[in-house]
Amino acid sequence: MTEFIIDAAPKPSKMNKDQKADLLSNLTDDITAMENNQLNLDLNPGSPSANNEVFTCSNRLNSTDPTEAGLVLPIYVGTASASSEITTWAGLCYNSISMEFSATSATSFEVIMNLQDKISPFCKEGILFANTEINHLEIFFVTGTHKIRFNMPGEAEQTEVSFGGIKAF
Repeated sequence: MTEFIIDAAPKPSKMNKDQKADLLSNLTDDITAMENNQLNLDLNPGSPSANNEVFTCSNRLNSTDPTEAGLVLPIYVGTASASSEITTWAGLCYNSISMEFSATSATSFEVIMNLQDKISPFCKEGILFANTEINHLEIFFVTGTHKIRFNMPGEAEQTEVSFGGIKAF
């Protein structure tokens, strides 16, 4: 069994409260302008959008493949939490992946991953573990059981994990 320890320590914000308030105010103004078709997104005068064309679902892609725009987004596969069952799915490299949650203390938890039936000896599986407070990308090369321990000393991380667990993408 492979074991990893991940420290999910709180990260200091790079913005103070006034800067955050200004950002939210600016975003609110931008959303209002977009709703009223008054937002000028012409950041680069030489860009294709210099004519203030508004891109929509029907004209934003050059391809006829309707899934092309979503290829950059991670695919949600399940949640590991104290209230969830073992989650299983087939990945890109492993035909059988299971994920189980285990609370180890008030400030830590483990995710036990079991990866079986590897498609090729040279492939790897990347899984993003995330919620609003924690994000961690793990790459799995080896078939078998892997234990990932998340240490979370901050109150925000503990609250988020107790509320919704951690998601796998």
